[in-house]
Amino acid sequence: ALLLTPAENINGSFIFYDDDGVSYDYKNGNYNEIKYDLEGFTLKASVLNGKLADEITLLVPANSSVKSNGWTNDGKYKVKTVKLSETIEL
Repeated sequence: ALLLTPAENINGSFIFYDDDGVSYDYKNGNYNEIKYDLEGFTLKASVLNGKLADEITLLVPANSSVKSNGWTNDGKYKVKTVKLSETIEL
């Protein structure tokens, strides 16, 4: 799951890294590294190494506004599972 706080004029990015946590296979390039950029209400994912997951669960604080449909409210968060593509409208 990915916790975000979208808002107008908010920009931020981070790199998600994942490997098996056991072996040294990462030395041979067997890991995933994905850069996420949040620009207002748009989330972009770029593969730096490996591949994207098929889908991801997004969470935003329940009091945050969102611009797309399909969110459910679980109390503290709005939750939405999406197919992970290069651009996701929140």
